Amino acid sequence: MQSGRKPSQTNGKGFFLWFLLSKNREKIIIMLFSFIIIFILSLKWQTSITQGMMLLSFYLIPLALAGYAYYSYRRMKVQLLQTLEVLASITERTVDGKEGHNQRVAQLADWLALQKGMTEPERKKLRRAALYHDIGKLVLRGDELDQDAHALAGQRILERIPFLVDVSRWVGMHHLRYDGANCYFGLQGEKIELAARILHVADFVDTLLVQGKNREEIKQILASEKGKLIDPELVDLIISGWWREE
Repeated sequence: MQSGRKPSQTNGKGFFLWFLLSKNREKIIIMLFSFIIIFILSLKWQTSITQGMMLLSFYLIPLALAGYAYYSYRRMKVQLLQTLEVLASITERTVDGKEGHNQRVAQLADWLALQKGMTEPERKKLRRAALYHDIGKLVLRGDELDQDAHALAGQRILERIPFLVDVSRWVGMHHLRYDGANCYFGLQGEKIELAARILHVADFVDTLLVQGKNREEIKQILASEKGKLIDPELVDLIISGWWREE
């Protein structure tokens, strides 16, 4: 009887040794929880710790695999987002010559979103949209780099990623005119999503700054484009609030 149990005991010990050496946080949490269950089972069924480990390992393997799959998904998601950010930043140096543009757009867009009462999850997605808003320029030739084309190209790139559906839509809309003059989505005014309108004005303001416009010149340009190119309420927020806080 004893010799018949040795392979199972060895397998159980081997599994838990592998589990103990794991560096994944999810597996460690499962391991600690499992030892608590082992102790409870041992007391209730009056069995040995080794037998309890063998019994629990039968149930623990699927949990460990599920934990590892979840951990792998989270790691892949982070790596993908970092890769997209790097790719988008390439456009700043190789296409536009506007290094730091994406980060500055994200900063202004986040401030505007806060003033408009957007929730933190929405603001987080908007910050991502700001970081990736020019990524479409990577797949277009020089003669194709008009605003509408690169916005739509960026949307096509990002919409293939399930957790960036909203981000991709805002990127695709971020050059829509408020008055609908270039309404390739058939939208104008407040029918354009707020996040896309915010992204548009933040991008527009930083582009003017990169072009060397001073604050007074930018205020005049913004005033002339209120209700035409960009959302008038967002223009008022920038003029009355954003620069006052700097």
